[in-house]
Amino acid sequence: TYCFRSSMMNADGNLEQQLQTIKQKVDELRQQRQKLKKLEDLATELERRLILDNRYTEYSALNLAQAYDQLDQLGMRMQHNLEQQLAAMKHSGVSEDQVREFSMMFKHFDKEKLGRLNHQDFKSCLRALGYDLPTVDDNQRDEQFESILDVVDPN
Repeated sequence: TYCFRSSMMNADGNLEQQLQTIKQKVDELRQQRQKLKKLEDLATELERRLILDNRYTEYSALNLAQAYDQLDQLGMRMQHNLEQQLAAMKHSGVSEDQVREFSMMFKHFDKEKLGRLNHQDFKSCLRALGYDLPTVDDNQRDEQFESILDVVDPN
């Protein structure tokens, strides 16, 4: 499962290519479902004969079925995420290069890998992307930045 998960997580190319790779990997995974079913049937037969210990493997049919389901769900989530990104790009008119540049800057400023930026890091990220935001003292309101926040995060 590690190799399969790794190949899905490290899909290269633009978003369209990544989507095609993920779809292909999900199809490959689903083609293996019959083998898993066969294994589950054999495990059931072993249990019926009260053979409960297999010294040749540490994995049970249940472990493998759970790993299979997790991989399938991961593939579907990744596929959905890529489809959402493509739709958002098409709707917004933002190019894939712009999305990649923003993503790279976001990751740079998300030092703790939380998937979010505090206001100061977000402001620094925008400046690094070339947005001209004025420097404002800590005790003053930054109306331009607040208007950006109202669009990005209405809460």
